[in-house]
Amino acid sequence: MKHAHCQEVPNIISQHKVLLESADDVLDLASTREDGESELIYNALSSFAISLKSHIEFENNEFYSKLLQDVQDSAEDTAHVKEFIEEMGRIADVVFAFLDRYDSPQKIGGDIDRFGKDFGRIVGILILRMESEETSVYFIDC
Repeated sequence: MKHAHCQEVPNIISQHKVLLESADDVLDLASTREDGESELIYNALSSFAISLKSHIEFENNEFYSKLLQDVQDSAEDTAHVKEFIEEMGRIADVVFAFLDRYDSPQKIGGDIDRFGKDFGRIVGILILRMESEETSVYFIDC
């Protein structure tokens, strides 16, 4: 029998692709560093933030609860999954602190170079997380 969380995996992987495309849009705009681009970068960043928040809410409220239940039902140790969930909470805190720091076009435009570098690091962290999810945790008992 296929576990409940397994049915959600294709949807989550699809969300990851959309998030990475959205992040690439922000990075592309930030790399041009043209006058007046701050508004465009902010709009792209806002779109990314909305998608990311929705994705994290889905994982936290839907997927991880199903995953934990499936692991418990299989009489396996849930410690690894719980640790993985807690790690995502810490990553989300870092990402949302970044988004709070750059919550206006003026803040982005005030130091576009730093914004680009900081966002690049955020994206790097998210890519590592997504790869880890997609190659291990998502497919527990699938």
